[in-house]
Amino acid sequence: MDQRIATAHVQAAVVETDIPARLDRLPWSRFHTLVVAALGITWILDGLEVTLAGALSGALKESPTLRFSNFDVGFANSAYLAGAVLGALGFGWLTDRIGRKKLFFITLAVYLTATAATALSWSVGSYALFRFLTGAGIGGEYTAINSTIQELVPARYRGWTDLLINGSFWIGAAIGAFSAIVLLDPAVISPDFGWRLAYLTGAALGLIVFVMRMWIPESPRWLMIHGRPEQAHTIVDEIEKAATVHPDERHEALPKIRLKMRSHTPLGEVARTLFTTYRTRSLVGLVLMGAQAFFYNAIFFTFALVLTDFFGIPAATTPAVATFALRTGAAVIPGFLIWDETLQKHRLHFDPPLELIHTGDRTTDILENTRMFNKVLENYIRKNPDQWLWIHRRWKTRPEGEAPLY
Repeated sequence: MDQRIATAHVQAAVVETDIPARLDRLPWSRFHTLVVAALGITWILDGLEVTLAGALSGALKESPTLRFSNFDVGFANSAYLAGAVLGALGFGWLTDRIGRKKLFFITLAVYLTATAATALSWSVGSYALFRFLTGAGIGGEYTAINSTIQELVPARYRGWTDLLINGSFWIGAAIGAFSAIVLLDPAVISPDFGWRLAYLTGAALGLIVFVMRMWIPESPRWLMIHGRPEQAHTIVDEIEKAATVHPDERHEALPKIRLKMRSHTPLGEVARTLFTTYRTRSLVGLVLMGAQAFFYNAIFFTFALVLTDFFGIPAATTPAVATFALRTGAAVIPGFLIWDETLQKHRLHFDPPLELIHTGDRTTDILENTRMFNKVLENYIRKNPDQWLWIHRRWKTRPEGEAPLY
């Protein structure tokens, strides 16, 4: 009964606070740098996961224990994406109730446990389940991290901070590519053990994050809304000290806002905000996230599933572009970034849309169009050989029975 009375009091209370203004007036400081480092590591982990998923496809198919088919690889990778979507929704709902800081450790624990378990997979079902849970952990991180950026970083720094943190994905992609080169080399390690060790690499990185997350306090804004103003002011005081705000400035009168305290934000209010108040922004965000999650990930999750000629040698090539174009009728327009010596800058060159090949057989259509895309790529490489850099060994995966090239 006492708990219900306390909750009702929190929901009914309205408070005036200058905490948002205090946080937004801060100069960039070591505190903010630590926040960026502790949050950016999650996108590094996501980049690592996406890159490994594509690079390990061949190894999973050749594994004497798992022996994945193309369908099995696609199914397991779809499980990861489904986990990320559901994890973002579920943990997003939870972070509004328990706070950012607690959720950081919950989602990180889910990610660590599931990634380590993936390395111990014994069947297609167990692998897909662990990939689903890994995705759920990463999806939960998305929601808490973007909330934390909005609530801890001053408004004038928020845009580029968002770009910097989300852009750290490519650091993880580079780590994943390098790890795959080393760990999938039969001369270095057994192929069936190499892919398992690759996933343990992600788990090891996650352990480092646990320590870094200690640098991030609970969100003062979340504490204010949830009826804990004393804790919120204490945290902001500490942040101001770290940012070397002069004691006199801390007592300056700043604009205040009125907040209605409550235990959580009703889902109905969330829906109205997304689909009524900010409908256009929500649509743009949904399109961008959908393009990244389902188009980009679809390509990099499956790039090792089709062998087609590349400069006369069968090479692992993604079928995703051909598959998507054939299913949707979308135009495939070749575009390449070429260095112009006269202008001393890169120029983007586009060719006319390619005319897709239709034979009536879906498998043949995918293979023939993928071959055509490779030919276009070959032609540009021949025209600009000095600008070509191939950093992963595309011919590493060989047709069955063919001797390795490396």
